[in-house]
Amino acid sequence: MKKHWELAFKSAWDLRKLIINKVISPVELVEDALSRLHDLNPKLNAFLEVTFEEAIKKAKKTEKDIVKGKKVGLLAGIPTSIKDHISTAGTKTTFGSLIFKDYIPSKNHLIVDRLNDSGAISIGKTNLPEFGMISSTENFLRKDCVNPWDTTRIAGGSSGGASSSVAAGITPLAQGSDGGGSIRIPAAFCGNFGIKPTTGRIPTLEQKSLSYIPQLIFSAISPVSRTVIDSALFLQSVSGPHIDDPNCIQNDMPNLINHINEGIKDFKIGWSSDLGSAVVDTEVLNITQKAAASFENLGANVENLSLNINVNSLFKCFSTLMYATLYHNMGDNWRDFGSQMTSSLQMRFEYGSKVTANELLLAINELENWKKEVGELFENYDLVLTPSLSIPAFKCREWPTSINSIEVDPFEISQNAGFYHFSYPFNMSGNPAASIPCGFSSEGLPIGLQIIGRMGDELSVLKASAAFEEVYPWASKYPPVSIKYIN
Repeated sequence: MKKHWELAFKSAWDLRKLIINKVISPVELVEDALSRLHDLNPKLNAFLEVTFEEAIKKAKKTEKDIVKGKKVGLLAGIPTSIKDHISTAGTKTTFGSLIFKDYIPSKNHLIVDRLNDSGAISIGKTNLPEFGMISSTENFLRKDCVNPWDTTRIAGGSSGGASSSVAAGITPLAQGSDGGGSIRIPAAFCGNFGIKPTTGRIPTLEQKSLSYIPQLIFSAISPVSRTVIDSALFLQSVSGPHIDDPNCIQNDMPNLINHINEGIKDFKIGWSSDLGSAVVDTEVLNITQKAAASFENLGANVENLSLNINVNSLFKCFSTLMYATLYHNMGDNWRDFGSQMTSSLQMRFEYGSKVTANELLLAINELENWKKEVGELFENYDLVLTPSLSIPAFKCREWPTSINSIEVDPFEISQNAGFYHFSYPFNMSGNPAASIPCGFSSEGLPIGLQIIGRMGDELSVLKASAAFEEVYPWASKYPPVSIKYIN
């Protein structure tokens, strides 16, 4: 085993104990993570920017603080990364776009400041699709970000670089975001744990200028990690209200760490295989259905849900709101620099430019009705389970045109979005939702199960995830791209 791979797959939780007890040095940890990045990034294309000198400088300061007995944050010395649509002062922030390939912000995004305050040490900026607008990490800046379980397949998006790097063992956790499934999609494809907290749990103060991302209408800053406790550490470290964000949740996050292992005895859980109309690959359905049933063994009561949700209509609503917002906020960029944009992004601008006032009002009305419908569902259930995605990871640039012989839209524009009909509905409702690994396809590709909670109840989602992880652990399973370094 290469020396810098010895701690590659340890959790941030375990690494934190070793750091605090002065068994390992933050400098050593960060240097190891940077070495793993050097080994793997040419294969994965997970990082767009590496912040070597800054990371080492922060690690040395953290080490001195610990030696002096100073109080440090929950993530002190833990290597992580920042998704490259998040502003980092003095470091390039490209949004995955040629238009901003040389853009250097003067101010950090709030999440960067909070991660810095927690002691986390970013080693670079992770890859994403242009402006985070599609579910595969493709752009003109670098080759496609690929999946550590099979480097011919997609890592997912838009937090593809974050999830690919975590799955491969570069860092134990990473910052991402989720505006339509952007943390849960790559988490499911790459075999990670990814949780989207309740909308507003982590404030977003991004300035509405060059760095404004239209996803913010549904988006939540989200962690991806190999273990459940690591995502809980992330959320505990960075959540909480901010005076400058009137739309954020004003209550503090409950203590996740102290209560995460309390189990889910007597929880009432609903299982839906298709939300009423989503198409699901047969193998994915069998694996996720078996995983959902296993929650009975954890002390919960699991019931089949009879839902009648028109996911195609809901996706049209989602697209109308998302792409009308995109066009409203960035239409000038499209008109001036459209030739430098990917065709998929240009199609979204085109869609948004044609949304009428009447269509927008109808979409807002449908959104409010959907929020009410989800709220009523959770009057009867503590949690809801679904497949995370309809299919395993597919070959790069070979977007699915059918699932179980039913036609789907490979461009993710029309009503039939295809493989991620389970994710965006809960961005629209705002509920917390996680993807947990629950098995592998016959081709050795990870399959994810989605756990959705009541508004504001990340803790129950984490409890259920931790209980499942305890009985069906996944973190000790390593992807092929990394195995040669650890055997």
